[in-house]
Amino acid sequence: MDRGNTAGENYRFIRLFEIVGEDAWGHCRHGKAIIVGRGANIVLGPDGGFHVRITGLPYRRIIRIAERNKISLEDAREIVESSEAP
Repeated sequence: MDRGNTAGENYRFIRLFEIVGEDAWGHCRHGKAIIVGRGANIVLGPDGGFHVRITGLPYRRIIRIAERNKISLEDAREIVESSEAP
């Protein structure tokens, strides 16, 4: 599949990432801030604060993944198990 100008797309993504990161750090510099969402740990970096990961109960995650992706519970279970930290 031809996606066209991937270099330009990559540049736009990197620039967006920089802008979001600058904005997040701007809030942090002014005092207490809570940065929430996927990728917050990447924007702030490993030393950029106190990182918390919230997960759901495994059986609920399995059901949600199976429904969302229209796959079997067994396939969803494998996905959940492979995503668990060692």
